[in-house]
Amino acid sequence: MWQGAPGVPVSGCRIGDCYYTDADHRTKKRLERMWKKMEKMGLRKERLQPEWISAAEGARFPEVMEQIEHLGKTLPRRRCGDPKNSCCKT
Repeated sequence: MWQGAPGVPVSGCRIGDCYYTDADHRTKKRLERMWKKMEKMGLRKERLQPEWISAAEGARFPEVMEQIEHLGKTLPRRRCGDPKNSCCKT
């Protein structure tokens, strides 16, 4: 995002279906902490998108990327790391 990416997908197993016992729950908690930090920085929460996708849903991945591309079209064309601009919260 600091270099102009409209959003970042965070992909993981469906909640409760993870082979790694509680990795999905830890990821969810980390996302919640990041959203709070992003809010303080003036970044929209939806720019960090959790996508709980199982291995059987591989065809869904391109849809997720299209959603992020669409999100990019709704944001101002500036980089959040640019000291001349504040981070985008529009």
